[in-house]
Amino acid sequence: MKYLLSIITFLTFLQLITLMAQPDNGWRPLGKQGMLGAHVLGFTQAKGGDMMLLSRQTVYRSTNMGGQWFVSNKGLPYGKDSVYCITSNKNGDVFIGTGDGVYRSIDTGNTWQRVSNGIAKIKVRTIFPDTNGVLLAGANGLIFRSTDNGDSWTEVGLEIPAEYKKGVPQFVYSYKDGIKVSFGSWYYASLTLGATWKNISIGIDPDTYYKRFIAYDVKSTMEAKVFFDNEWIVRLNRKSDGLSTGCNLGLTFSFVYHRFACQIFPYTDDGFYQGFAFVSKDSVLMGSYDHGIHKIALCNFCSNDSNNATGRFVNYGLKNLSITSLYKSSNGRIFCGTRGGGAYYSTNNGESWVESVSGLYEPSIYNMLLPKKGESTYYSATATGVYISTDSANTWNRRVNGLENVYVISLMLSRKGVLFAGTQNGMYRSVDNGIQWKFIATPSVKTDLVSATTSIAISDIKELKDGSLICSTVGGLLFASKDDGKSWTQTAAIVLDHERYKNQIMELAYDSINGNIHVAAVRYILSTSDNGKTFTDYFTGGYMSSIALSTNRKTLFCGGFNNLVSKNTSITSTDLSTITGDLSRNVFPDYTINSVKTDPLNNLMLATLGKGAYFSDNNGLNWKLCNKGLPDGDLLNFVQDDKYYLYACTANNGIYISEKPTAMLQAPVLVTPKHDSTDAVTDITFTWKPVLNAQKYQLQISKDSSFASPAFDVQQLVTTNKAVTLQSGVTYYWRVRGTSDGLIGDWSEIRTLSTLAILPEKPLLKTPVNDSILPTSTVQFEWMQSKRTDTYTIQYSTDSLFTNSKSEIAGVTILSQSSTSLQPNTTYYWRVQGVNTIGVGEWSDVWKFTTGHSTDVADNEDSRLITISPIPTSDALVINGIGDVINGIGDEDITVKLYDTQGKLYLVSSGTKVNTKGLASGVYNCIIIIKNKLIQKQIVITR
Repeated sequence: MKYLLSIITFLTFLQLITLMAQPDNGWRPLGKQGMLGAHVLGFTQAKGGDMMLLSRQTVYRSTNMGGQWFVSNKGLPYGKDSVYCITSNKNGDVFIGTGDGVYRSIDTGNTWQRVSNGIAKIKVRTIFPDTNGVLLAGANGLIFRSTDNGDSWTEVGLEIPAEYKKGVPQFVYSYKDGIKVSFGSWYYASLTLGATWKNISIGIDPDTYYKRFIAYDVKSTMEAKVFFDNEWIVRLNRKSDGLSTGCNLGLTFSFVYHRFACQIFPYTDDGFYQGFAFVSKDSVLMGSYDHGIHKIALCNFCSNDSNNATGRFVNYGLKNLSITSLYKSSNGRIFCGTRGGGAYYSTNNGESWVESVSGLYEPSIYNMLLPKKGESTYYSATATGVYISTDSANTWNRRVNGLENVYVISLMLSRKGVLFAGTQNGMYRSVDNGIQWKFIATPSVKTDLVSATTSIAISDIKELKDGSLICSTVGGLLFASKDDGKSWTQTAAIVLDHERYKNQIMELAYDSINGNIHVAAVRYILSTSDNGKTFTDYFTGGYMSSIALSTNRKTLFCGGFNNLVSKNTSITSTDLSTITGDLSRNVFPDYTINSVKTDPLNNLMLATLGKGAYFSDNNGLNWKLCNKGLPDGDLLNFVQDDKYYLYACTANNGIYISEKPTAMLQAPVLVTPKHDSTDAVTDITFTWKPVLNAQKYQLQISKDSSFASPAFDVQQLVTTNKAVTLQSGVTYYWRVRGTSDGLIGDWSEIRTLSTLAILPEKPLLKTPVNDSILPTSTVQFEWMQSKRTDTYTIQYSTDSLFTNSKSEIAGVTILSQSSTSLQPNTTYYWRVQGVNTIGVGEWSDVWKFTTGHSTDVADNEDSRLITISPIPTSDALVINGIGDVINGIGDEDITVKLYDTQGKLYLVSSGTKVNTKGLASGVYNCIIIIKNKLIQKQIVITR
């Protein structure tokens, strides 16, 4: 039974992985042509003096000491964290530690071969070449040794409890102790070239693991040591004369450390200092991950103060201050590697530096600005400066003139067109689209959260609805500007935790409707409605790095290390809801969220370290891993455009865009009419199935498959059907899509139908009615609409057979036609015919009418003298004033005719008194004929 349960559990696990690996969306890369940079793990020198540079993914080689780099990767595994360390032995053979053991090149990096006999397929994180030709390789808690130039390896046993074999061994060489290895606070020494080891640890405290780092110069006459005891301490000793110098460095943490720690230093966690380079008999260069390069010198009279000659920064020319490695070449040139910013070199013992990035094509993108509506310019913030593209992000131009610090964390383009770059060492401003940058000095800091420098790392920048600006810093500060960024004033200092670095502000979310600002401050989410004067805080208990507001502004999302929480913004409670869902299950027990985004459909998207992109469409209850098309590696940020496509900013791999928008409505499923129908009637109803989340629909019907000029383009439909009248004998194409709050869904499939080739129906005539007598010769012809008719033809003639004196008007598209060319006192016959693409239809019935005596109408003066009473009338009316117009007129000379408004004759009477009892209520035209005069009046009969 246990065996069966195990099988079921295992199959469930596999199924779970399969489900998680089924992405609904893919990615495609955007061009990185023109971008430079790489995350440098280390350097070494090969035969002939060629320099070798190791990035997180590949090996580069330079034959001119860093002037130009080119890929030298043939035979090596490729991908994120596939390579970890590089070194060379005394013969110039180069060795690389990879996730698949050790690789070696004996031809200056032209080709590589795996030499891991005796080493399982494990991650070799460090390789140490002894001057006698012995190689030592370190993996997590393990040491391997080779005496035949790496052809075979043997594991070295250590007398240390397994539970204390933490992390990766670090090797150094000392004349006194021989080869030394450190497992954090545990130290071992070997005088037998690594074959046997002696424990030289003193006062071991397992809790201080990974707190120390030690190095020696090549002659082992000087020792540099870094250790942590509440504060970082640097100690430099020289054995020959007993000189010793110490520096108290204080406690400083960086924005990038918390957000990208796993990405930055894949093989060590203690990395406040990332390398040593001994440059003279009394000084050493030490690379930090936040402040550039420290130069420490031995001095008999200097105090232990890092601001004087004992310890000083040597960063001139060094535009990226995040140092990952240092190396001194055989000719004295010193190389330093940076986090994402490539390499630099110095020819004067580190006093000044020259950028060396040509050929390093592994850019790390930290942020992006996408084109505004109607514009086409893209902006990218990278570890080598600001890049701008005007061709849909395919090619890029670097803009760093005046940008003294190229490690750009944040970007913002104001509504006035001013571009801001927030760097790890201050704010820069450009008024010419990045061609020239100007540093904006920060005001004096009113808190001890950050060191008293004029440069502060700018983590985020936002423009408020009133046009003012606000920016956040890694020191937990907010600054505001009301003059488009020319000057800034500190508005707030966030001090919520006794551990000061936990107050760092990582990202801002701005509600442009009500003006609220929400802050992710590592351990807290904070909200302010007065631009930072007062805050409401929500303690998260975790390390938060990204914050986002839902489209409807009702929910706040915040993500970080192993944590994703939400907050209902309409509720004043400080409670947070954990929405991690199955992100935290055993399949993926650890995760770090660098960016969280949402869309109008309440979908959640996460950019993570190492595990790629996650997507949830049910409020975080379940997640899908969506990495199809993405390279192996870390996602540093998500940026979202107005169509809800995602741009993934990657470490070392440029930019990727999602193939589909996240907020998207599914394509409707069409129901009727069926595809390729050839017998469709012209009066037809189109139907489709409802689409989830769609509020309205758009139906297009076209005579061509491109839908360039649709015959019908019906929008804002609230139903899933629409009745239309089509032309006969025509092939149509039709499609439907849904819409919702500005979202536009995918089009359905395109279906075709062909209407039957049927002639138009016989029209029915309306006015003038048959046998009517019109008061004038002006006629308005009207008829009823006939089915399957595109246009109408009207004919009228004095001949009932329409053979003589015929007039014809063709191509009429409405249901009426006027004519003023008719003769008075003449009987006319008229008819209408429908026309479509098939042909002409049957003529309507023939109606006749007689025009009035329009040429004999009395003048206006006569008409005004003659009146009719009473108005309105009921049973009778009297015509008055005829004697005033014409003398000697009797009743026999007067004829009265009453017509309705359609021209139908209802009554003929003689004399001035007219009996109207038989007429219905309504408006009538009264024609009074007096000998050769015709007078027209209008009367109203009421009942």
